[in-house]
Amino acid sequence: MGFVEIAERYRQTLRDAGSYTESLALHASTGVTGATHWRRLVARAIVTGRVTDDAVVVLDGTYGRITGGAPAFEQFAVGGMAPWLTPAGVLPQRVAIPAMPAGASVGPRVALLRTAIESGPLRLYYDMFGTDAQAERPLTWSRVLGVELDGGLDRDRSLRLPTWRGLVGLGYAIDGPSPGEVRAYLGLSFTP
Repeated sequence: MGFVEIAERYRQTLRDAGSYTESLALHASTGVTGATHWRRLVARAIVTGRVTDDAVVVLDGTYGRITGGAPAFEQFAVGGMAPWLTPAGVLPQRVAIPAMPAGASVGPRVALLRTAIESGPLRLYYDMFGTDAQAERPLTWSRVLGVELDGGLDRDRSLRLPTWRGLVGLGYAIDGPSPGEVRAYLGLSFTP
């Protein structure tokens, strides 16, 4: 397997209108599993706007596609926490939505749209994600509404402690594989 990632970020500050940040990331990978050759492309765009001193609005969109009849474990799997043992570039097919069980939706194409309002460590979000079982069919969409508390401790070099991050959340599945389900989640990660 081989992959390449490209990312770009822009920031504007407007008088009396807050500040805005746009970022775009592209990931391309190719590989061979058994005798099957496959190619994957993932594009992500994020627009962040500081609307007040305390509030930030985030619009986040991701689209991915894999071609070549890739096996199930190379296809996109939506749900669960982000992988914590490997960098995101190694497993771009894992699309983290902690309010859904891991592998809640699987397919060769994926799209994710997230709208969030953040104030300090508190985040209110609305996610829409879709996958398909066959690349030629329309995406099957699911929606989640939730709240998260995200925080951490920065690295302390004098005590040789790593950076710790914590995520606590509650999500409500509006529809999709488990409609009406309320799911609580907790995640911890660290960076040495």
